[in-house]
Amino acid sequence: AGWIGIENASLLKKAAHLMKRRTATTSFQWVKGHNGILGNEESDKLAKAGAEKDDSDDLPLDIPIGYDLHGAKLASLSQAIAYKGIRARCPPLARHTTERNPQLARTAILNFNKAHMGHGGRTVATPKTPGPKSTSERSWAADSLHPGDKKVGGYVQLMNGSNDKITNRNRNPEKQNYGVICT
Repeated sequence: AGWIGIENASLLKKAAHLMKRRTATTSFQWVKGHNGILGNEESDKLAKAGAEKDDSDDLPLDIPIGYDLHGAKLASLSQAIAYKGIRARCPPLARHTTERNPQLARTAILNFNKAHMGHGGRTVATPKTPGPKSTSERSWAADSLHPGDKKVGGYVQLMNGSNDKITNRNRNPEKQNYGVICT
């Protein structure tokens, strides 16, 4: 699957580049740690000294384009790995409703409380129990929290976040096929 989902991929890419550049063969051998082997004990000391540093060293991790392979082999690619790769390379899209809806909820609660406390806004009879009782109050509260949920027909969300109705290009505008409308 290439470098997709590999932690510290930039460090490993640089190490792979440096090893490929060498003319000699590089081999690795696993050695049991803390077993009194001189080379392993020395590498443990170096690793400890590096971990105890206050500031990390600036490592040049740039590699030539020819060595910087992106993607994965199709034979080893699953949908989950492809999705991880796309998520890692593409920044997340801005979700306007995620930013807008909490403010709409705060405004709706503020307006609802103002109306029930008699401090301006819409005048509503105060119910005996908390929360809207009449259908109009429930509808008003729901519309305040979800202002754009009652659209019927085709709509398109434009780049600026506004919703505009798609013009019906059918010859008979009375016959529109809405399919299934979920509420």
